[in-house]
Amino acid sequence: MPKTLPTEIIASDEAFDLNTPDFLIASNGDEVPGSMAIEAEADLEIQAAQGEGKEKGPATFTMLAYSGGKMRPAGFYRDVVMDLQGCKKAAGKMPILSNHQHDQPVGHAESDGVVISARNINIAGAFSVDSEDSRRIVQSSKDGFPWKASVGASIEKIVFVEAGDSFQANGRTFKGPCFHAQETTLHETSFVTVAGDPKTKTKVKATRSGKDSNMNFEAWLEARFSGIEFDETQLISMKATYEAEIKASADSGTGDDTTTVVDPPKVVEASGGGGATVVDPLLDLKAARLEMVQEDLKISKLQAKYGLDDEKFMELKASHFENEWSMDKLELECSRKSRPSDLGNGGQYSIHATSTVVSHSVAVASIAASLNTVPEEVIAQGISDDDMQKASEYEYRGLGLQSLMRLVLQAAGVTHSGFKVDDDFIRSALQADKQQNPRGYTNLRASSGFTTLSLTNVLGDVANKIMLSRYEAVETIHQYFVKMRDHKDFRPHSIMSLDSKGGYKRVAADGELKHSGLVDSKKTTDLDTFGTVMAITRKDWINDDLGAFAEVTAILGEMSPEAKEEEFFVLLMSMIGGDFFQAGNNNYIDGASSAISVDGLNTVQQMFDNRVKNNKRPILTKGQLIMAGISNYQDAVDFYNDKELAMTTTANKGKSKKNPHKGRFQPYKSAYLSNPLIKDVNGKAIANQSANQFLVFDDPKTKAAVYMSNLNGNTRPTIQSDDTSFTTLGIQYRGFDDFGFSEGHEESAIYSKGEA
Repeated sequence: MPKTLPTEIIASDEAFDLNTPDFLIASNGDEVPGSMAIEAEADLEIQAAQGEGKEKGPATFTMLAYSGGKMRPAGFYRDVVMDLQGCKKAAGKMPILSNHQHDQPVGHAESDGVVISARNINIAGAFSVDSEDSRRIVQSSKDGFPWKASVGASIEKIVFVEAGDSFQANGRTFKGPCFHAQETTLHETSFVTVAGDPKTKTKVKATRSGKDSNMNFEAWLEARFSGIEFDETQLISMKATYEAEIKASADSGTGDDTTTVVDPPKVVEASGGGGATVVDPLLDLKAARLEMVQEDLKISKLQAKYGLDDEKFMELKASHFENEWSMDKLELECSRKSRPSDLGNGGQYSIHATSTVVSHSVAVASIAASLNTVPEEVIAQGISDDDMQKASEYEYRGLGLQSLMRLVLQAAGVTHSGFKVDDDFIRSALQADKQQNPRGYTNLRASSGFTTLSLTNVLGDVANKIMLSRYEAVETIHQYFVKMRDHKDFRPHSIMSLDSKGGYKRVAADGELKHSGLVDSKKTTDLDTFGTVMAITRKDWINDDLGAFAEVTAILGEMSPEAKEEEFFVLLMSMIGGDFFQAGNNNYIDGASSAISVDGLNTVQQMFDNRVKNNKRPILTKGQLIMAGISNYQDAVDFYNDKELAMTTTANKGKSKKNPHKGRFQPYKSAYLSNPLIKDVNGKAIANQSANQFLVFDDPKTKAAVYMSNLNGNTRPTIQSDDTSFTTLGIQYRGFDDFGFSEGHEESAIYSKGEA
């Protein structure tokens, strides 16, 4: 095997450099990087050299470079999907580098070692360069160092997919907003030290050499932070990190030929929906290493802040890395360790949280994203791209109820006698919230204009996003059959229509136009208020149960469309059994031929065609919508879609017949028409249900059989928050909606019993 990288490999890759990228203009006009780095998504395996003496071959490696999902490379403000159908590899052998540096080659991958399939990319290569870098990577991997692999690719064509749009790639369907990299080229693979996602566990396999597999502290420090000098305080911090990793590795050891290495300190996270973790190729390597050092220095400062001796602090720091504590949790434990048996200053000390500079929008985005139930496009409404990006960073990511309370206490400048989340702590947070939001209850509407951080404002915006997401997820059909009316108050309003003398008439010789008046048609519409109250109690706060908060607001969001659907059908079913649908109104049919059939639909269509107004002039519209129950809905679908009908002759032989009703009646279904198990919100049965009945409606934009009224044009529920009573200690949410359904015009719908 060669000991130096072949010249043609370097030459074929000279034009590609992740460290000085070109830029492209995407389809939406945004400037984006013309290259990106893809960090390997599965376990990277480095195999030690095989053979003896001169025949000994180089060490090799294998990796899953990309699994075809969404990722977030550096420089992109949205996720990116790399389309493998348009992905190719650069000509010749692929160079293997150290840290994406062209002057630091460590090996290569043969052309057939780079496999681009329909769903993923796999790369296998060899450490064919005899250099200090390659020896360091192979040897340190034996000793347990968690190397990462990152693939450099150029982008030739990229488009932006808007929210609500979708596309097919890599055997999957992806929804926008995101970038679709349609044409790319793989150029090189690098070994890097900085992990893109601290949640990714990486296992490195290597044959043991017979000596102790654990690196000593000096070798560990050199492998991770080569060329960086540390003072005494920094070395203490680094030593604690090293000891925590060694301890965790020993605890998880199995005694076989594998060494499991724990994650390095958490530094940068950039992860897409497909699980890809990506290293920022635009950062200088030393800057990335220094960022890791700065992270550890933040931890070290806690020792001085709380006056902890070395023994106590090292114990806490080891637990921090071993148990993957958050910074908030570590500071809490430091505070507990520092407490004297008798607190001075009246037992008062400050509450410390993750950050003192969290804005309203960042807090909203962080909490909403941590729920994993709100679509990104809904979260992003009213929030800037910068705040969306900041909410995903380590310092701000994953805020919960308790951390939000601490941030509100900080924003209000309030101190609290204890760090434990108990009743006193909750009361302090609610009092601080009143300082930040003195007007009392808050209407939960999407907004990014708050200048203060308060529980009700932040949770209000999060609740609004949850409510909107759940509200739109509820499938209802009433909106297709009603005509909307806006009311400015709760009084009944009359529906006006042309009187029997109305209409265009021939203008006489004198040129005088005759009057057409509007009269009360004795139809009225009105509305009522529907609503309920739910609460997040002290139990939820103490348990830091963000899920309880999400479920409360989600339920309030879905209750509104459910209530509207129920009220619509309660009215409609009463109309079926009342005076609205009657033979005398020319809108009722029954009998054996009234089912959804050619004859039944012919009869319905003829009734629509024969309708007349009060002035005995024809109604020049036609039935367009059909509403069926569960059992006969498919018949309605077939008549709407099929060109031909299967018929049976007297000789009992099949034949086809043209469907005269194709495309005529748009079908909708509802179990309210046919399912007797359905009860209303009060537990009462729904009247007049039948498996065979169906209705045909005119376009409600003209004349409607049912009117729906809303207050001041508001079609969505209002959700408000406020403190609960003294006895429950929490925040309560009340959801209410102002709407109503009323009978409209008899000639606008026809009811068919579907049976005798």
